[in-house]
Amino acid sequence: MNIIYKQIKTIPEMIDVLHLRMNVFWKEQKTDPNIEFDKYDKNAYHFAAINKKTIVGVGRTRIINKKGKIERIAIDKKFRKKGIGFGITKFIIAFLRKKGVKNMYLHSQWSKKGFYKKIGFKPVGKTFYEAKIKHIKMVYQE
Repeated sequence: MNIIYKQIKTIPEMIDVLHLRMNVFWKEQKTDPNIEFDKYDKNAYHFAAINKKTIVGVGRTRIINKKGKIERIAIDKKFRKKGIGFGITKFIIAFLRKKGVKNMYLHSQWSKKGFYKKIGFKPVGKTFYEAKIKHIKMVYQE
């Protein structure tokens, strides 16, 4: 498997990104589509993991008050446990570093916090619910 990570720049690619997010968050996890597709999509930076011209993983980031917020990491069910989530997260971190962002954070689903710890994120604060799923804020600093 040869995964290519890239920033999304075209409308057809963005449609594929949204389709994968719909499958993971809306169909699998039963989140509200009004929460999943939000006003931030328009101005966020979007990324994809591509295998043989097919988007198999996605993520986005926004820069808020000089901090990078990593969001919407989603991997196609058939491609999980293959390092793609790790790869796309590290790709987004590298992108943010190139933009001069040193402090990054995300809201991890509680069940995924161990995964993000392996990348270097640390949990902070109390748990909370987002889209009816238990989350914890995690921070990453160089």
